[in-house]
Amino acid sequence: MSLAAIAIVITQGALGGITVLYFLPWYISSAHAVLAQTFFSIVVLMALYTGRDWTESTPAGVADERFPGTRMLAVVCIIVLYLQLFFGAAFRHSGISIVARLINAVFTAGMVTWTCRSGIQLVWSHPFSSEAGGNHHPALMIQLGFGFAAYLTRAV
Repeated sequence: MSLAAIAIVITQGALGGITVLYFLPWYISSAHAVLAQTFFSIVVLMALYTGRDWTESTPAGVADERFPGTRMLAVVCIIVLYLQLFFGAAFRHSGISIVARLINAVFTAGMVTWTCRSGIQLVWSHPFSSEAGGNHHPALMIQLGFGFAAYLTRAV
């Protein structure tokens, strides 16, 4: 995971540098922004996975036999979140209109809520999952506020 983080930050730096030097199109700048978020996510996951609570705890053997399962919802949620990152960066760099970003924002909010509710229902007794899943609404509202603020600063 650390090697992936190093490769991503080097690629992100190279994309950012050549974009500034050669005035590359909006989709290169958007890829640069998505790589920045990916790097941040990998660093957060490394901190989580190497933390004492994660390494010293015994995983609860919970079977998820529902369809769609929480794992499948989480994968779809990650894809939808990456689309939202790309649409946000593309809008910021004048590549697309705000309509695609707003439509995907509604879909993304729904997917995040569905995934968190599925996880809470699956492992309600585990304190970390119920706490993390229960805190997604404030995080979602903060993120929507950031999106609105980004729109206001671009429109000016």
